[in-house]
Amino acid sequence: MEKVLEPIVAGRRSTLAPGSHRDSVLAVLFVALYVALDWLTHVFPARFGITPFNPEAAVAVATLMYFGLRGVPLVFLAALWGEYALPASARPWLLIAINSAVLTCGYVAVARLLAGRYRIGIDLDTRRDVLRLIGVTLACMLVVGAIYVGVLAAAST
Repeated sequence: MEKVLEPIVAGRRSTLAPGSHRDSVLAVLFVALYVALDWLTHVFPARFGITPFNPEAAVAVATLMYFGLRGVPLVFLAALWGEYALPASARPWLLIAINSAVLTCGYVAVARLLAGRYRIGIDLDTRRDVLRLIGVTLACMLVVGAIYVGVLAAAST
């Protein structure tokens, strides 16, 4: 497990070749974990089936920080499957695909900012790191949340 986390701890992307066995296993584990968390935490949904907490977002951001941009299709696939597998999945496929793309763009924004301009240490051992994590995540997810709900509201009218 240390070798898997080493690139993240060192603050760099995975150096594993695309399509390597380890990356394939991690990809399958990520998708399974994302969908499982999405399904398990779908309790007390508010209007439009939105829940008050979404731990799968953290898994998606960590995956993007590990895989870099080559993880984007993987995250989109997981978001698509997660959206489809929920009890509120009676939505049209186009709506599910649009909201999956919105979520994926939000995850990419958070990962790119935390790995770039607002780089944080994986240990979160400084106040600055914690504040950057909270600030970037909050700002991005407020924007993404507004777009996500806006798409659902527009589709329901």
